[in-house]
Amino acid sequence: MYVVSGNRSIVEESTLAQVELVSGVVLPSAYRSFLMKYGEGTYRGWMNVARPDEEVLKPFAEYGLWEHDDDSPITEEQIGSCVSLGTSVDGDFLAVHPEVEGLLWLPRHNDRISLLQPADGDYPTMLDAIYQRVYERSAAEPSWFEPWYEERTVQFYIFTKETRKLSLPSLAQAARERWHPDFIIENEYSCKLFYRPLGGYLRFNYATETEVAVLMDCVTSPLIPEMTAWLEQHGGRRMS
Repeated sequence: MYVVSGNRSIVEESTLAQVELVSGVVLPSAYRSFLMKYGEGTYRGWMNVARPDEEVLKPFAEYGLWEHDDDSPITEEQIGSCVSLGTSVDGDFLAVHPEVEGLLWLPRHNDRISLLQPADGDYPTMLDAIYQRVYERSAAEPSWFEPWYEERTVQFYIFTKETRKLSLPSLAQAARERWHPDFIIENEYSCKLFYRPLGGYLRFNYATETEVAVLMDCVTSPLIPEMTAWLEQHGGRRMS
């Protein structure tokens, strides 16, 4: 698994133990190990891995969002006792409950809560299995994790038809040849070129053909002025 930045929001074992003591849940061992090693962040761009939260789902016990018949793994009242382990970028919750064995998937756009049996292996393997079950397809891109970090900086550059000198796919290829990336994620919608000296990546938005973003932890990296000047030379206008 490629980890974008060395700056991480590590969660201490004592914090996890306290959550278990107060809530009565048993946190998945793979989840515990992941938080203590990599901290909080976003996995593969789709799942937000967060420290356990006993409060976030309490209000949902009164919203009536999901069906609770004989096939439901939990009752509506039990939602308030769930501990959230994270959310998808679509707003789905991954949670555990002290009286339920397995992981609970509380979807944002469906009225059926699912009970997921944890896959063997580490937490990324578990998340990949969940992704395949929920979306009915395997994750196509390589495994990567973006830690959350308070000082993370993003610079946006806008390219218009009048100012850009290359299409965004051609610009991404030119950037790839100029600065050899440590890791690449590319599909029909976007391209991300990762660089360890940045603690981040260049993101080319193929879908709109107008935006390039520079995401970074290390604002003092010599790559920053070089990359930003290069983007401006190719017609990018920095957004304040």
